[in-house]
Amino acid sequence: MQYLAILACRFSPAAHAFSAAMPCCGGNIDVSGLTPVPFTDVYTNIGGGYNASTGTYTCPVTGTYVFAVAIRSQEDKQALCDLRVGGQWKASVRADGRGGSLAQATNVIVT
Repeated sequence: MQYLAILACRFSPAAHAFSAAMPCCGGNIDVSGLTPVPFTDVYTNIGGGYNASTGTYTCPVTGTYVFAVAIRSQEDKQALCDLRVGGQWKASVRADGRGGSLAQATNVIVT
């Protein structure tokens, strides 16, 4: 996987948002089970809810949130990602480049 980004935001009554990415230089990220993957490059962390060390986002207030994820696979590789809220599966994203080209996939959930 070469790039993985996630964004979460809530706009009312107060703004809470984060955006973070994980650029990889041709390496593989191999995790199993429910292991959170920390996004090391944090671009926005309004409200301080995202923890780059653990790869988790804690919603600071009750409300409706939007989560978006984009992944890209390397050539002849696939990238799979689950979006979980409170440990519960909400959506998956799969970019399959096993046909010999790069692949990209996105997904958005509102919860």
